[in-house]
Amino acid sequence: MATFAGHQGVVEVGGTPTVVAEVDSFQHTNNVDSADVSSLGDDTKAYMALQKDGQGQLVCKFDPTDADGQGALVEGATIALTLYPTGDTLTHQKLSGSVLVESADYAGEKAGVAMRNVSYKGYLTPESIT
Repeated sequence: MATFAGHQGVVEVGGTPTVVAEVDSFQHTNNVDSADVSSLGDDTKAYMALQKDGQGQLVCKFDPTDADGQGALVEGATIALTLYPTGDTLTHQKLSGSVLVESADYAGEKAGVAMRNVSYKGYLTPESIT
């Protein structure tokens, strides 16, 4: 079984991909709506897949100088997003697609660094890096 270090992950945004600076972590979930297509008399339920969807979150150290990376992550923006959970090495997996940025939170604390949390919605297609 292969195991990968999470610190090798990469996040890119935009049509001409730009690496987002200072990413601490990201999380993405793909899901699908379903419909119950079972009938009276069926002992078990049967389902049909409908529309795919997804959502996720990026956590970054706030970097106002990252205009093309973090600067593209503005609430209301529709952006191209690519996640590389194990790095951008050939044959590894990536998830990519168009997402709507729903929110961007900013936080600071006395004993820490300024942070930025970005939430988005949109299905990301899993595929191998070629």
